[in-house]
Amino acid sequence: MYSILDPEIELVGIVTSYGNVTKDQATATAAYLLKLGGVNGIPIIPGASKPVQEEVAPIYPEIHGEDGLGPIEIPPDFQFQVYPFDTIRVLIEKYKDELIIV
Repeated sequence: MYSILDPEIELVGIVTSYGNVTKDQATATAAYLLKLGGVNGIPIIPGASKPVQEEVAPIYPEIHGEDGLGPIEIPPDFQFQVYPFDTIRVLIEKYKDELIIV
C-alpha cells in the first residue's frame, strides 16, 4: 500500500507467497489492496506455496485475520487476474538496473 501511495515509487509487479497466510490468500490480499488503492494493471505473480525450510510454519488467523488483513475481509465474490511466474523475468529484462526488488 505504501508503494502505490508514494509518487516516487513505480510499482511494476507483486510476487506473493506463503507467510502469514497461504499463497492463495496472499495473492487475493495483494489484489484486493490494489483495488482499495485504486490501482489497475500491476501484475500479481503467485510465488512459493510453502516455506523454503522443510518445516511448515504455523499460520495465526487470530492475529492476522482469515485473509491476512486483520479485520478487513475480502468479499467472497472478489475476482482478480494473476500472471505466470515467468513475468518476473520479463520485468527484470524490461527494467534492468532500474528495478529494485523488495
